[in-house]
Amino acid sequence: MALVTTFATTPLVSVLYPPWYQKKIAAWKRGEIDWDGNPLIDDSSTADQDDTVSRKINSHEIRRLFVSLGLDTLPSIFTFMSLLGGGKSTISKTHPRNGDKTSEATGLEPSPKRPLEVHGVRMLELSERLSSVMKESEIDDYSSKDPVINAFRTFGQLNNVAVSGDVEIVPE
Repeated sequence: MALVTTFATTPLVSVLYPPWYQKKIAAWKRGEIDWDGNPLIDDSSTADQDDTVSRKINSHEIRRLFVSLGLDTLPSIFTFMSLLGGGKSTISKTHPRNGDKTSEATGLEPSPKRPLEVHGVRMLELSERLSSVMKESEIDDYSSKDPVINAFRTFGQLNNVAVSGDVEIVPE
């Protein structure tokens, strides 16, 4: 029975869905024609539209990013920020022995446009303990001591990305 269905599938599909119908479905899915077969896009304007679309894609850059910080998500956030962050600025370094000789570190020139801005929020959940209520009253001080926020800020400083981070207490 398996051999019969295997060998019967191709001829049945070819009869039920002929090549002209497959081409029509493909053009309809791409948005070139409506269901009746009438063209939706003029051939003369497709080149202009392609140029406009490619210009929009090339000019669109992500400049603001909002992330939810957690210890398990930091590596992926760091990778994503480094991909979007642009180039690193060149830093001239002087060796103590050479005095006036400088060597530049490898890196790209900084972008003249506005840099990437990343805002991170670390959400902590309240528990039934008294210490969590105390955390909420000292939230401003806690955000400066939080290790995840500090790692996030340090990464931003090292990669020339404008970052800010806050800790928020959320109820259960």
